[in-house]
Amino acid sequence: MDRKYNIIADNAAEAYARRIGGQFTEEKLVAASNKGTYKRALKDIEACETRLEVTEEYLKVKLPDAEVSMCGELASCKCSCPSKTICRHIIAAAIAVSVFSDGNEDCVEENAKADIQKPSAQDKQTSEEIKADEKYLDEVMKTMTGILAKGIISCTKNDSEILSRLSLTAPTVHRKIGRLCRSAAEDIELMLEKKAGFNQLTAAMRICRIYNTAEASLKEQGKALLFSGNEYENIGKREFICLGVYPYRSKSGFAGLTAVMFETEQNKFYTYNSAISDIYSKTSDSGSLKSLYKLMRAHSHWQNKMSIENISGRKLSLIGCKADSNDKISSSSQTTCVTSNKIGCNDLPEEAFEFAPEEEYDYFSYQKKPRYAVVSAENIDAYFDKGEQILYYSIIGKDGKFNCETAYSELTSLAVKSIEAYADKPAADRYFLLKRMGGITEAIAEINSEGIVNIYFGNGKELTI
Repeated sequence: MDRKYNIIADNAAEAYARRIGGQFTEEKLVAASNKGTYKRALKDIEACETRLEVTEEYLKVKLPDAEVSMCGELASCKCSCPSKTICRHIIAAAIAVSVFSDGNEDCVEENAKADIQKPSAQDKQTSEEIKADEKYLDEVMKTMTGILAKGIISCTKNDSEILSRLSLTAPTVHRKIGRLCRSAAEDIELMLEKKAGFNQLTAAMRICRIYNTAEASLKEQGKALLFSGNEYENIGKREFICLGVYPYRSKSGFAGLTAVMFETEQNKFYTYNSAISDIYSKTSDSGSLKSLYKLMRAHSHWQNKMSIENISGRKLSLIGCKADSNDKISSSSQTTCVTSNKIGCNDLPEEAFEFAPEEEYDYFSYQKKPRYAVVSAENIDAYFDKGEQILYYSIIGKDGKFNCETAYSELTSLAVKSIEAYADKPAADRYFLLKRMGGITEAIAEINSEGIVNIYFGNGKELTI
């Protein structure tokens, strides 16, 4: 067999891998983790020797820094590392095993290196796939009915494991349900561990949403809605201004950066995300502001390996740009980035000074997009509530008054410090990029005559690694 990787396996291990490897597609592995983790795992497999051995119970995949035991689905895989979730070792093991599936020797590497435009999920549905979808949705509805009948508070570890399995086995067209199942599993974990982050009402509403979404998808009208995925489409060459960068950390444990890009032809905001792939490595630095600053400086984006720090505060062209229906820009290696001049407050387009209209409420929408706008910030009034640990501040300027708030955390500590420093210090040529989501408005970056300051990272000196 002409393999792309250095994988050592005897006949028994190869037969076992061939039997279970076909299910580990790129789409399923990315859905179970994220694109960054998948790419990191792929690089690990390419760079090291991987051994496959069969025991009485498992197919063992031996990596340089961990050992993964596999017996079928991802949810049942066990890794020797401290992570309690689907870690990069499990993803790497699944990639190694998938190489042995029939006709799959070359496709893993090719899928990772090229963003191929795929037909819509609805076009690809066959009668067998529709039956499989209906079986999956029936199981989802049965599980949710059981949880609602006994109540969230009576759920056990077994319920969390069932929800985790449903999140991993979700067909591509129902990946929204899969994500909701993963969040519901995390709700139950928080409850069992008696964590303050557990909210019984939110958890119950999420279970109801999963049931209602599954029920709607069994109807023709619901299918048309839920089948519309977020595939990246080639939108050609586009001109952007990168107006700021901020960090994020999701409830599911992922961390990364979001760069806010204003497209100057259609006059609309896009975002570009980059996630940390080793968020579950359990080191003291994982997901910290320092590690995110390091990610910001990493030369790993698009074909010519740009860094997010390089594009921040500059005009740039993306040649062969790809974006999805949520206006998120792809990190495709087929896209080339060309940067030009730095920008200041005198270079801001007028169209960037207004928030886009709020989207209409859609029960079946997984989440709303954040909205962005640039506003004048001649004066800032700020007050830090020590009890709530929230900085409340008003940005006042030619565009009016904007009431904002930023909750204090390790990720927002420098932003809070920066905004407090701006308070009661008038400035004529000062603007802020604001983000509005979920009824909360907060500052992302300062824009002045000299350029753009990403306030979440201060001047960078505190974060130098």
